[in-house]
Amino acid sequence: MLVLPGGVKALEKLRQEKHVPAFIARWNERRKPIASTCHGAQLLISAKVAKGRKLSAYYSIEDDVNNAGAQYVNAPFVVDGNLVSSPHYQWMGEWMNAAIDLARKA
Repeated sequence: MLVLPGGVKALEKLRQEKHVPAFIARWNERRKPIASTCHGAQLLISAKVAKGRKLSAYYSIEDDVNNAGAQYVNAPFVVDGNLVSSPHYQWMGEWMNAAIDLARKA
């Protein structure tokens, strides 16, 4: 499982490292589980894996998610194929349980 944590500054730096979005794209192509929370969705967007997906992310990047061709969902967690996403750490327990379930099915 690939876990994309949140954090504004760290994710902003990571998405500029071209090998990081490329790695995420390859991981997604293999349909391996990805768990994203908070601003982790920025990496999904940069990896070009958000389009056509339902996902949750921190409320301040709702426009970014929608503009990337994904559907923003305001929920504690959202599962879409090999992706489980959450908007905030306050739902960490629910998000992590969904991520573990997703990993077990992989």
